[in-house]
Amino acid sequence: MIILLFMLTSASALLFGLLLRNEVSVIVAAVVYASLGIVGLYQTYRHAKAYRHTNVSPEKMCKSEKLKHIEKEEQTYAEKITEWIGGAITFTGLFLVIASKDNGMSGYGIGGWIIWGGAIFCYFLSGIIMREVGGIPLSMGYGGWKVRFTRNGRLIR
Repeated sequence: MIILLFMLTSASALLFGLLLRNEVSVIVAAVVYASLGIVGLYQTYRHAKAYRHTNVSPEKMCKSEKLKHIEKEEQTYAEKITEWIGGAITFTGLFLVIASKDNGMSGYGIGGWIIWGGAIFCYFLSGIIMREVGGIPLSMGYGGWKVRFTRNGRLIR
């Protein structure tokens, strides 16, 4: 719930900065969002460590059909709303990076790079954490992180 509050704060500051053309507000929103990404990395580390210490094999946690991903736990409405807001902020960061490429490094460009670059960095680092700490055989492909399987459907160790 606290993460939702900070995500709403970041989204509000970003919207305030874009509507009133206040570059400082956009940068503050970007820093708050990037700090939430770092908190998410810590949570990923905790989940990976807990996964490593459980006795459940990865085969039981993965679906045996064509869907080759780890099942997500049931999410509350607050977590779903938080993900939606985070996605909207990330997309806005990409838009700010693209829109400010001709203007040089304005406050909008800096905020966009903090948001977009931070999101890419946290996504990349979360996969490495899950692979190294959690022991899940992940590999980076063209579509992002995926669990590695053999042709027979067994996990690659």
